[in-house]
Amino acid sequence: MREQVPLGMPWRTSVGLNRLLCGSAHTPLCARIHAARSSRLRSVTMFLLDVAFAEYRHTERVHRRWLIISQGNGNRGRNS
Repeated sequence: MREQVPLGMPWRTSVGLNRLLCGSAHTPLCARIHAARSSRLRSVTMFLLDVAFAEYRHTERVHRRWLIISQGNGNRGRNS
């Protein structure tokens, strides 16, 4: 079984990239991509992230984790 990537640096990097590209300080970029409306660009990006992280449905997992964390912190919906 493949080892899970810890939250640490990859998570902070994803949040930082999202802040830089989209202006949202609270959502990891992978979660934002997963929540975006369906498009060819989104599908290609999700596929490439699956390959990069060697994890099937990577953005879905990050989005689910972010929802759980944000609900625990009372931040749900702050990226809207």
